[in-house]
Amino acid sequence: MDKTEFLQKLKNALENDLDAREVQENLQYYEQYIADEVRKGVSEREVLNTLGDPWVIARNIIDAPGSGNASDWEERRDYGPSPSVYYEDTQEQDRVHVFRFDVWWKRALAVLTLVLVFVGIIAFISGVLHLLAPILVPLLIVMFLARLLGRRR
Repeated sequence: MDKTEFLQKLKNALENDLDAREVQENLQYYEQYIADEVRKGVSEREVLNTLGDPWVIARNIIDAPGSGNASDWEERRDYGPSPSVYYEDTQEQDRVHVFRFDVWWKRALAVLTLVLVFVGIIAFISGVLHLLAPILVPLLIVMFLARLLGRRR
């Protein structure tokens, strides 16, 4: 993955949960961070490996207090601790995506899924009953008549 692809993935991950200004601030921060590290002699590939998965970075930015405002970071040109300390190193760990219901469309998707599952269950049950009705109804009538005739004797 190169810098452009990294920044595009980060942008895609941030756009759903942050406003355009915050997304742009974070993209500028990471673009500047990568450029500064390359100027120090670190290869772009090493910088991107140190940063890790852009989706994990985005999740941490979104979950952080202040909803990902990068202006606090930009005031400190030394960039604070290494991003590998601040963000999870996903190179050696399994990647886990946590699905949260923090945006309206995620809640709507969950409700739609529940409705579809409910409708599916109802359709399945009615389909089974529709298939078994030609067999069960005459069988129940015969059993009822047999019981009725059995009581008269």
